[in-house]
Amino acid sequence: MGNCFSQFKEKSSGSSKYNQKMITLYQDQIIDGYLEIQNNLELKSLDFIDNLKDLKDLEIHQCPNVIRCPKIQSKSITRVSFSFCKINNFRNIELENLEQISFCGNKKSNFRELIKFKTLKDLQIGFINVNINSISSMTYLKQLKLIQCQISNISVLSQFLMLEQLDLTFNPKIIVSQLSNLVQLTKLSLAYCQIQEISAFSTLINLKDLSLYKNNITNLTPLSKLIGLQKLYLGGNQVSDILVLRSLRNLQCLDISNNKITYISPLKELINLINLNISHNTITNIEPVKSHPHFNNYKINNQGIPTRQDILLSNIIKSFEMQISQSKHMKYGILSIRKGFDQQKRQINVLISAQCIQHEQFTTIVASLFESSNSVENCQ
Repeated sequence: MGNCFSQFKEKSSGSSKYNQKMITLYQDQIIDGYLEIQNNLELKSLDFIDNLKDLKDLEIHQCPNVIRCPKIQSKSITRVSFSFCKINNFRNIELENLEQISFCGNKKSNFRELIKFKTLKDLQIGFINVNINSISSMTYLKQLKLIQCQISNISVLSQFLMLEQLDLTFNPKIIVSQLSNLVQLTKLSLAYCQIQEISAFSTLINLKDLSLYKNNITNLTPLSKLIGLQKLYLGGNQVSDILVLRSLRNLQCLDISNNKITYISPLKELINLINLNISHNTITNIEPVKSHPHFNNYKINNQGIPTRQDILLSNIIKSFEMQISQSKHMKYGILSIRKGFDQQKRQINVLISAQCIQHEQFTTIVASLFESSNSVENCQ
């Protein structure tokens, strides 16, 4: 009996020393309430987190030996992010003021436990097979991201009447007609979803930002009623007729690259355009947009002849697409995507700084894959 008590005391003492060591290590790394812990293969326990002072925003990345959520009861933390860990439950988290929680590349697939966070406004999930019914009660959310979650029937989202931003990128089996009553949406991203028909979007009259990059869309007519749109990304579709776009006079950013467009006369009336990408089409005359005040910022390349920068950007995009498609079969494939993203983002930023390229294509594909702290803006 004495030996058992002695062993327990030694373990408790060892745990206490470990926690104190971690507190000392990470307390000084908190800047303006933000702490990021990443690439730590030795980290197994996060029980020290609750003892850190002035912590508001916590990110845990690429710590594959972290298998459970720490016991956190802090009232100051409003945002937590767990990416590429092995966390499978949230029972130990009691955060009264949590507003945003993010999971990417973890094992968790059932999120019913999140219902206890009544202050939650923003939920982000990526690269996890999600049972979408497990979040069906979270109708109070304002922002929701479900990136490559292998979802198809999204009818439960029709009850999310407070949603303002929704991102379902890389979910090719979804039925977009089930989104038609989410009229309060201001931002919607459905890139890489194999969409052909967009008639359901005609009711989403409050949209300001719409991304339909890399789908199979041919008819843009349903967009005619979305007169409040400021950003529209249609690159990589099958569009040939853009007449309907002339009614979208509030557009500031427009990407219609890699389509089948020949005539761009309807764009003449869109004088508020700051960024325009019409490259890789078969456009014969660019006169309609030459009078625009920001014409020098536009990416024209109307003959479809790739520049050196276009080739670099294309190779980066193809690299990501390949890694994403292979990630299902690679144990650490998703880690290489994250590492590659950080490296390629630096290359892109160098080119942008040198004013060599515009970056809508890159950011439309990649930015939504990771949390906003790792993303670059679509439109400067």
